[in-house]
Amino acid sequence: MLRIKRVATILSNYQKDEGDDSGGPRGCGRNCLRKCCLPGSKLPLYAFPKSDKVELCDKNEFPFAFLDSLLLGEWEDRMERGLFRYDVTACETKVIPGEHGFIAQLNEGRHLKKRPTEFQVDKVLQPFDENKFNFTKVGQEEVLFQFEASEDGEVQFHPSAPIVAENSPSVVAINVSPIEYGHVLLIPRILERLPQRIDHKSLLLALYMAHEAGSPYFRLGYNSLGAFATINHLHFQWEDRMERGLFRYDVTACETKVIPGEHGFIAQLNEGRHLKKRPTEFQVDKVLQPFDENKFNFTKVGQEEVLFQFEASEDGEVQFHPSAPIVAENSPSVVAINVSPIEYGHVLLIPRILERLPQRIDHKSLLLALYMAHEAGSPYFRLGYNSLGAFATINHLHFQAYYLAVPFPIEKAATRKITDFNGGVEISEIFNYPVKGLIFEGGNSLEDLSNAVADTCICLQDNNIPYNVLISESGKRVFVLPQCYAEKQALGEVSSEVLDTQVNPAVWEISGHIVLKRKEDYEGASEKKAWRLLAEVSLSEERFQEVVALIFEAISCAVIERMSEDEQDVDKVGGRNNGTQAAIMPGKHECLVQH
Repeated sequence: MLRIKRVATILSNYQKDEGDDSGGPRGCGRNCLRKCCLPGSKLPLYAFPKSDKVELCDKNEFPFAFLDSLLLGEWEDRMERGLFRYDVTACETKVIPGEHGFIAQLNEGRHLKKRPTEFQVDKVLQPFDENKFNFTKVGQEEVLFQFEASEDGEVQFHPSAPIVAENSPSVVAINVSPIEYGHVLLIPRILERLPQRIDHKSLLLALYMAHEAGSPYFRLGYNSLGAFATINHLHFQWEDRMERGLFRYDVTACETKVIPGEHGFIAQLNEGRHLKKRPTEFQVDKVLQPFDENKFNFTKVGQEEVLFQFEASEDGEVQFHPSAPIVAENSPSVVAINVSPIEYGHVLLIPRILERLPQRIDHKSLLLALYMAHEAGSPYFRLGYNSLGAFATINHLHFQAYYLAVPFPIEKAATRKITDFNGGVEISEIFNYPVKGLIFEGGNSLEDLSNAVADTCICLQDNNIPYNVLISESGKRVFVLPQCYAEKQALGEVSSEVLDTQVNPAVWEISGHIVLKRKEDYEGASEKKAWRLLAEVSLSEERFQEVVALIFEAISCAVIERMSEDEQDVDKVGGRNNGTQAAIMPGKHECLVQH
């Protein structure tokens, strides 16, 4: 098959002048497809003959097609320029033996670096949202050519045609997370900012493109919303900060793999993080410590590290204000980049940042974190929390969050229901997993779930028990994981083999995404070694049951207190809590398991 790098005169009187430098940055500096950068911009134009009757050739006769060669030549050019997130040509592919000949590809890079979904997955038709990622925000260097019907019914190619905004051209662009060699996107009437829904014009355009390609091996595909179409605004903002060099290292260059075995632990080799991450500045044996203005806190970061403020709207509708004032009296909650990221898109949620709250969970902050998980609307977006003593390194209240398009091992772990709690919240414990913990899910409202979890966290804090929290499934499921690694380390009870790895088992490691600092540990990673590491974190069975009894007593008292404050009926309070109160008394935990 012919592959070309440059196109000479092809049925066109318009040629790009060698001295023409019209492709340089302009406008916002991204050279994007928005009003800021469009004036004066030019892109190649492929004009196809539009006809009411397209003659279909015999399936065994496929003549040389210029579009096919043009597309592959331009795609290779972008590959040489490093515009893709990984080298898809290095992926292994095979035909699976059998009657149907299914094709399997091993693409370990795509699920880790592909843009995650940013909208509801239960609605096929959703309005276009200018504030989320869309294709007008990509750089013009990712666009291969415009694709339009010719005016004279002949194939034409113009290497440098102006972009006429009023006509909203259709374009062909690279897919920066490709599945196969030559993977591209056809974006109909790009400047009209059409949502992901098929209409007659767009489908006809796709059929014309398939016809022009003239190859049985060139196919077009379409995914509706709810059928794995994906875009994401948060990641677009994060990428902007990456381009501006605000991170301490390139996390996208870190190797990642799923460790073979029953649980599917995920290992990442991140040799830069432990060398460049901010060290801990406080005692590790106290969960509650006062905020210290003289130590690092998030009010000291540059505003360029902040992606946006995150607040409840006044009218109950989602709103986005590109340039809203920072009202110090209201102490806004903000989302900022983590300059020492574990994964692509790693951010921090900092509640009421100007109040300078120490690292301790309260009801307001936990509810805010659940709202963020709910708004993200993706099962691959999780929030995590580390208390002091459980590998939080900054004593300024914050949650972490990132996308990872694989299930965490802890999310797949078996569970045993303990009880139904106030407000419809179901509480279970994890088993057949190296770290013991509780799972809270359900509830009549997000606030019911948040109250149960916050009361639990407050109990652990007040009793100086270090813990981690994982918020998953769009805020519908929360893991609370008391731990004792730092205590065991101080007592010399952690094995030297585990200590040598220098891994600090915080929320992501406990959840099964293990960040390794040495290449030898990464290359020799196994399920047995991962299990051994995480088992050092867990409380003993006896201690865990003591902590659970303590938690249940505390959260039941908190529920009664809230009900009393709301002046609810005393009989209703007693009726709702009698069974739970009896079940949570020390020494009665076996009743909970049988509930």
